[in-house]
Amino acid sequence: MAWKVLPESVTEKRDYSIDPAGMITLLMTVVSLIVGLQQIAKSGFGLFSLAAFVASAMSLVLLLYFERKDPAPLLDLSLFKVRLLTAGVLSHFFVALSHASTFFLLPFYLQGIPQFTPTQVGLTIIFFSLVIVFLAPIGGWLADRLGSRMLCTVGSVLTVASMLGFSRLGADSGQVAMMIPLMLLGLGWSLFQSPNLSGMFNAVEPRYVGAVSGLSLTSANIANAMGVAAGSVLFLRWLNFYGLAGAAVPPYTQWSQTPDIFIKAFQSSWLVVAGLTSIAIITSAMRGADERKKVGVMEC
Repeated sequence: MAWKVLPESVTEKRDYSIDPAGMITLLMTVVSLIVGLQQIAKSGFGLFSLAAFVASAMSLVLLLYFERKDPAPLLDLSLFKVRLLTAGVLSHFFVALSHASTFFLLPFYLQGIPQFTPTQVGLTIIFFSLVIVFLAPIGGWLADRLGSRMLCTVGSVLTVASMLGFSRLGADSGQVAMMIPLMLLGLGWSLFQSPNLSGMFNAVEPRYVGAVSGLSLTSANIANAMGVAAGSVLFLRWLNFYGLAGAAVPPYTQWSQTPDIFIKAFQSSWLVVAGLTSIAIITSAMRGADERKKVGVMEC
């Protein structure tokens, strides 16, 4: 349908090429970082995890070097001169990280503590999606009238509020107590996502829209991987902190027999995620007013 219906929108004809050095160094940066986090979750901080973090840092330095030199870079670093774009990418990263961590931890909580069946887990989590289905179009409509700064800030605040709501869940929490944070999370995403993308697209010339879309997707994908890794690290390390020795965790079917240690680990993990997500509030509030650029990119 797109091929038939949408008009051609190419603004300039030029040769395009892939950036193998950028792809390899970006891959190594992310993979090394995630491997290091997973090693900490498995056996604590040690030489292996340290080596992984060093490899990630070195790969990042090489990535920045190659991207500055490549005529057709995978990541156009000059775009980060745009304050609104940089703030949008950072905000998106931390909001997406909170989502990934939550949807990694929540099924374990629901099946391990209140002993939900997989069907009950699905019927509970679906309230997040239902809110988005009905309210996401409203977020896009409001973005056209109010701009992205206020809506993204409010959306980030609601995301943090949802994390704090999850951190209050206990052994006796009813389904309503579980649904409210999920609905807050969906509302926060509805107010954040469309305005954030709209603001980033409006901050650059039309010919940069594809690059901005790539930056947004790349940051979200990295955040998703990082969120799962962070959720794993936080939960296992908090279990150790609260008294569970070693890296071996009992099957979730046994958690309800001694729920206190697992509940504390879940609650503490979500509090840390809430702290990380609060960075999105700051970056959203500091992004500046939306402005459609006609020539060049907007400088800081």
